[in-house]
Amino acid sequence: MATLRGFIEEVQSPVEGARYLVKVELKEGKDVEHVWLEPVKWINPGLAGILASEPAFIKGCKAGDLIKPLPDQISDWVIIAPDGSKRGGFTVDTIDKRRK
Repeated sequence: MATLRGFIEEVQSPVEGARYLVKVELKEGKDVEHVWLEPVKWINPGLAGILASEPAFIKGCKAGDLIKPLPDQISDWVIIAPDGSKRGGFTVDTIDKRRK
């Protein structure tokens, strides 16, 4: 599974002990920031998640806020299985490769 659709299908039937995160684009005026939401759940008809950290530039949101992103606002997703293995996290993988 390497698609947002596959991620959403898994969120709809979550595995106990797994972590589900999405990275979303927030905009405020000219400022744009990509932030992680965790935990993420399916709330028909879409995803909803808690803003995991304090945004650096977007002042209209704070850690702990409930965010309901539209699909075009999602820039990444990751599923961390109970055994610690992960699927997704494509932006994290790219950043890690650039650091090496």
